[in-house]
Amino acid sequence: MRSLWFVIAIALFATAASTLSCTSAPTLNSDQAKSPLRALSSDPRISPDSYIGHLIESFEIVGFWTMLSRMTVNDPSPWTRYDEPGRRPGLEMWRIARTAPLVDHAHPERTSLEILHGILMEHEETFRDHPVVGGGDEQVDGPEVQGFYVVTESQKLALEKNPLLTLTFRNGRTGPGGAQLWYAKHEYPCARTYRKFSSELEPSLVAELETAERTGRLSDANSDEFKNLTRKLIGYLVRTTLDRSDLSATARYQRLMSIHPFGDFNGRSLRMFYQRETGKPLFLKIWDWDLFMQPEEFAQAVEKGDAELAEIREGFLQEQARDPAFPKYYESAAPWKVASGLSQSDPRRARARDILFPLFRDNPSLKDALRRKSHLEILDLIQKYLNN
Repeated sequence: MRSLWFVIAIALFATAASTLSCTSAPTLNSDQAKSPLRALSSDPRISPDSYIGHLIESFEIVGFWTMLSRMTVNDPSPWTRYDEPGRRPGLEMWRIARTAPLVDHAHPERTSLEILHGILMEHEETFRDHPVVGGGDEQVDGPEVQGFYVVTESQKLALEKNPLLTLTFRNGRTGPGGAQLWYAKHEYPCARTYRKFSSELEPSLVAELETAERTGRLSDANSDEFKNLTRKLIGYLVRTTLDRSDLSATARYQRLMSIHPFGDFNGRSLRMFYQRETGKPLFLKIWDWDLFMQPEEFAQAVEKGDAELAEIREGFLQEQARDPAFPKYYESAAPWKVASGLSQSDPRRARARDILFPLFRDNPSLKDALRRKSHLEILDLIQKYLNN
């Protein structure tokens, strides 16, 4: 296998990001250029090598609820949350991926997305060749049943409109205010689900899949044929998605996330791909909900996330200006104001840190919901604390 570090070495000395071309995405459009948020490296007030630079960048790679939890225990380096022994620090690889050239001259068939994924994983990996089911930790009909997640009626509708996902729903519990909730799980594209999106595949590939299905060769997901056809199917969907000039950056991100190209590191790879395409990070309070919104909703959520991350940055910068020698970043109210979800005019917003800090530090129900990634429960607890 050729050395990935040759690519990384080039990246370390690159003076500017390579443009996304060929099997890549279009350049920054005018609406994105108006965003209040820019990539950290373009903010002259913040040195990427400073503590505040590391802290702000943590919100690009660590989930928002996790960041709040780490702040309540004064974690001195939350950006190391997902670091693993024997691997280079995640933040270091994130920064390398931000500026690495996205062309592999020795293997021009590799897409820019594959190159980014290889850098973040620290080794090259082909497209996924196996089925992947997205579920959760809710127990439905007992512990022997694979986990489901919980969605609202509008989230269920968004999932149903996704042309690439194969869905399973069951009646769920009643949510806050009597709202109907659903148990759900989804399967990402693979050889056995091809009929769901066969109209998006080239005829020759559909013919291969039909022949394999007719002769029973798609019944074994561990067979070489199943793996080869899944990898070929994923590669085709990814390349056609990258080549589409009609997709916005947010629509391309959602579609690629629906394809789920890799066995691991999909979220980080696609968020970095989005950042390379738009020049700004993708921030959502709940990244796990990126497929639970229809395209228009998701675009609005990303725009809101721009403003929220910009507010968090400004809050940390204010703490730095208040005491440059010993800035108390974790006393900033900005992340907690964002967590509250309250409007600027709501008087409770000014007290959000005092209200929510104890919730994330001490509440066992909140800690359990965080462990299970039960975001509806987390939001419900936040609202209860704000209303008390």
